[in-house]
Amino acid sequence: MEIHKIDLAVIEHFNKKYKIDDSNVKWEEVEEDGKKLLRVTELTLIEKGAATLPESIGNLSRLEKLDLCNNQLTTLPESIGNLSRLKELVFSGNQLTILPDSICNLSRLEELNVKNNKLTNLPEPIGNLRCLIDLCLEKNKLTALPKSISNLNKLKKLNLKDNQLTILPDSIDNLNRLEGLNVENNKLTTLPESIGNLSYLKDLCLENNKLTTLPGSISNLNRLKKLNLKDNQLTILPDSIDNLNRLEELNIENNKLITLPESIGNLIGLKELGLSGNPLTALPESFGNLILIKNLWLTSTQLATLPESIGNLTGLEENLNLFGNQLTTLPESIGNLNKLKVLSLRGNNITILPESIGNLSSLKELNLKNNELTTLPESIGNLSELEKLNLRYNNLKTLPESIGNLRELKVLLLIQNQVTKLPESIGNLSSLEGLYLMFNQLTSLPVSIGNMDNLRLLWVFSNQLATLPDSIGNLSGLEWLKLSNNQLTTLPESFGDLNRLMVVDLTDNKLTTLPESIGNLGWLESLNLHRNKLTTLPESIGNLSGLEGLHLDGNKLTTLPESIGNLSGLEELHLDGNKLTILPDTIGNLKGLETLHLEDNRLTTLPESFGDLNMLEDVLLSHNKLTTLPESFGNLIGLERLYLDGNKFTNLPKSVKELINLEIISLEKEQWQLLPDNLRNIVKNPL
Repeated sequence: MEIHKIDLAVIEHFNKKYKIDDSNVKWEEVEEDGKKLLRVTELTLIEKGAATLPESIGNLSRLEKLDLCNNQLTTLPESIGNLSRLKELVFSGNQLTILPDSICNLSRLEELNVKNNKLTNLPEPIGNLRCLIDLCLEKNKLTALPKSISNLNKLKKLNLKDNQLTILPDSIDNLNRLEGLNVENNKLTTLPESIGNLSYLKDLCLENNKLTTLPGSISNLNRLKKLNLKDNQLTILPDSIDNLNRLEELNIENNKLITLPESIGNLIGLKELGLSGNPLTALPESFGNLILIKNLWLTSTQLATLPESIGNLTGLEENLNLFGNQLTTLPESIGNLNKLKVLSLRGNNITILPESIGNLSSLKELNLKNNELTTLPESIGNLSELEKLNLRYNNLKTLPESIGNLRELKVLLLIQNQVTKLPESIGNLSSLEGLYLMFNQLTSLPVSIGNMDNLRLLWVFSNQLATLPDSIGNLSGLEWLKLSNNQLTTLPESFGDLNRLMVVDLTDNKLTTLPESIGNLGWLESLNLHRNKLTTLPESIGNLSGLEGLHLDGNKLTTLPESIGNLSGLEELHLDGNKLTILPDTIGNLKGLETLHLEDNRLTTLPESFGDLNMLEDVLLSHNKLTTLPESFGNLIGLERLYLDGNKFTNLPKSVKELINLEIISLEKEQWQLLPDNLRNIVKNPL
């Protein structure tokens, strides 16, 4: 079978220059002068870095599809207009600044995509593309459209997003087959009255323009299903908007609407409605007629009340978002929304919830963050499907006993309230995974807390806890425990039963001892005991072989147990601000240690084994009573920062000259002469 010579020559050109293969080319079998030939019908050349096309591209006379997206083309050859059978032409993602007039000769073209180029105008004869169905001009620099564009009377989809258009031509209504029109992110200030004649239009996107009004004729678009007017400057909607009786999605977010027309309630087919970011002070009573709505966004308006008719929106299934308004109460009818899954009332001024809130039997997420609640209704326990309850930043002092009925609850956030006591029933929350209680006034935790088999995160920092119940050891799945800034003086022996713990933070308590059982926490990676009153550590601390970070700074330790050297995974050890006079020889076993803070202690010497810590990068020894360093110190060749100020050095070992990776040494000025010459250029005065 013979391959047509012209076709082959063009393909060989592309193959040689851009290394295309058979998957980029589609051939068609034809008969000519009694001979069977193969001719190209499709050519794809994506992301090949092509900067030019040869004139011979016009010889591919049977080409039906040409895709050259994401190359470096700046111009097209005139011969492109010879591809008379072309139906699909894609030049998206190039650098085109102009299209040749000859492109308008492609009388069979159905799809033209020149998205993401640098076009500032279109050729005037573009109206000759009478078969065009889909025209994508997104992400160019067009400021106007040629008049002839109105001749494209078969066009169904026109994408003009991300250009610089200030006006649409009056003749746009000649595009009488248009179903989708996207003019998002342009500079339109008005729409032509003729837009209302686009009787086939189903999807109209005008987001992010500068529209202040809509033409009355827009209400004639009675096939419209989606209307996006987000991010404009509209102050009013026409009363006749209710003529859009097939509308399913309406987005008017971030405009300047103060009121909505009563007629909006006639849009009974609406399923999605976005009104966020408008200075609305009230909703019309007719709002309750929108019974098919599934998602309603009303965030950041100025609503102080909701109409009683809101309860008629029984089609609300997914999301009712009322974040950032001025609501102080909710109507009883809110409880009628029994299909609702997500209700956000965050950032209002709500002081009380109606009992009917408990009727929201499908609710999975309830966000009440940043309100002024002092109590919750007993009916809250009826929310049997609830998985997340956010009560952060309120004025709650107690929780109702019924809270324990929320058996599906996975996350409970009570951060920054005034809660002094949790109900015993809280232990019934058997599905709970995260319990966030920080910044309250709790003095104890209920014994029942140990029943939460699935709890993984327990954060109770910044309360007034003096003790922990023995039952805390039953939390066999607990991984993160944050108890910093409380009043704890001891930990129960059962603490060691928390064998899944990975992170423990007990900073800023009053602990004087740790239970021997702490050595059972075999999964522990981080232990923070900063600023307590510990005088000793249990020998069992050395069993924490997975520990990576240990913070013991700000305590009253005078010695460390020999077992400290067993912490083979330790990378950070903070012992600053204690009363240590000596370190055990076993400290040298911490082969993975990278950071060691020992400042503000009473050390007079360091063990020779100190030099075995050859992974150290940061060592802080400031403000001790050291007069020298061990000879082995020179083995710390990875050391980058060394702080020695506030000591009484009389000599330093010669081996310190080997610390060639040091970037900083802090040392008293009168001791600089103790340093070898190669280190004096990096020494600095202590702060």
